[in-house]
Amino acid sequence: MNQTKFIKPENITLPKLTANVYLNGIICMYGERMGGQNHYLEYHKMMDGKMSAGKPLEKETMRKIYSFTEKHQKHIPRCAGPIPQNILLFNYSEQKELLAWWTPEQRKKIVFTKKLVKKYRLAKNTLVWYPSMLWIASGEKLDVFILPSTKKISNSTMAYKPFFPNVNDRGDVCIGNVNVDNLARMETIQDIMAWWENFFLNSQFSHDGDAMKFWVQQIKSRAKYPKEKMNKTNKIETIENLLEEL
Repeated sequence: MNQTKFIKPENITLPKLTANVYLNGIICMYGERMGGQNHYLEYHKMMDGKMSAGKPLEKETMRKIYSFTEKHQKHIPRCAGPIPQNILLFNYSEQKELLAWWTPEQRKKIVFTKKLVKKYRLAKNTLVWYPSMLWIASGEKLDVFILPSTKKISNSTMAYKPFFPNVNDRGDVCIGNVNVDNLARMETIQDIMAWWENFFLNSQFSHDGDAMKFWVQQIKSRAKYPKEKMNKTNKIETIENLLEEL
């Protein structure tokens, strides 16, 4: 008997097989017409290369098939309503979970650990001007970058080094021990974006250093993010190049 070739269904993860497999049986579906509501399923055992007479598929077998496909099907979040204009890329597949979007300049709360609040004599609830930002969520990883503006976003828009505590020069955000399990079960793209933004803007910054000193100065001055931070020295990549690297 010829070895069976499997065509992998989209978004289904099949178990790894350690040996050759062969066609043992076929499930046939019969219906009134294409797109009809009523169907009948029959199982045919293969004997000597020929399909035997069919038997109605038992409910318990159907339950097992449904349970298997539901367990191994990759969850793909949907978009709630029209696609938001600030989404740059959405690619959820077997190989990737990639979502990129931008946010405009906005005044929001900034949070630090008690140790840093005490050291720099800061108020507990402090508002600062956040710059226009590029967000790239890849699975359980988040990168953030600074954008000069969000008035005209394109692939050639330049992204700049983020001056934030807990973020390195290449935009990689320190997640720490935050539980990200809920991300895999979120129903919509908007839920994922909101979760990451809430995580970043409401998590306590704990890393001291130059970035921390910069934001202390921003708090005291109440100024918007300085344009001089977006200079040649702090250029990273264009948006297009950043997304191609992922």
